[in-house]
Amino acid sequence: MNKKLQNISNKSANKDKQRLWSRNEKKGLLIAAVIVISGLLAYYGIPAVKEAKSQNSLNQQFDIELAANRICMVGNEIKFRENLPVNIGGKTYWACCNNCEAQLNRNYKNARFATDPYSGTKLSKAEAVIFQNPDDKGKVLFFESKSNYDNYIKQKKVQHDSEQN
Repeated sequence: MNKKLQNISNKSANKDKQRLWSRNEKKGLLIAAVIVISGLLAYYGIPAVKEAKSQNSLNQQFDIELAANRICMVGNEIKFRENLPVNIGGKTYWACCNNCEAQLNRNYKNARFATDPYSGTKLSKAEAVIFQNPDDKGKVLFFESKSNYDNYIKQKKVQHDSEQN
C-alpha cells in the first residue's frame, strides 16, 4: 500500500514540476510581453518614421528659398518648427534654443553673420536669402540674393561637370 501511495505522490510531484505557471500566470506573462513589445516598437519605431518624413521633407526643399523662422542661425540648420525670434538692432534672427539665442545676442563666433558663397561678401543672416546647402542636406547657406544662389548652383554644376570629364 505504501508503494501505491508513493507512486501517486511521485506522479503528482512530477506534474507540479512540469507546470511552473498556472494558466492565469501564463496569460499574465503573455499580456505583459505584448505590452513591453508594443512599447518598444512605439519608442523605437516612431522616431524612425519621423526621421523618414524629415528626410523626405529635406529632399523637397532643394532650390527653394527657405523661411528664416525655420532656420537656426547659429547651427545653420533647417528645423521643422518655428524657432525663437531674437531681435537685435532692429533685425530678427532665429534660434532653435535658449543657448543659441544667447550666442546670437553675444554674437559668439560671429553667429549673426555669414559669407555669401558666390560673391564672398559678409552679410547679416537676418537680411540674407536662405537656401539648403546642396552638399550638406539639412544645412543652409546664406546669399545676398536669389541670383547669387542661381549663379552659385551654375558654378557648382560647371565644376562638377569638368571634374567628371
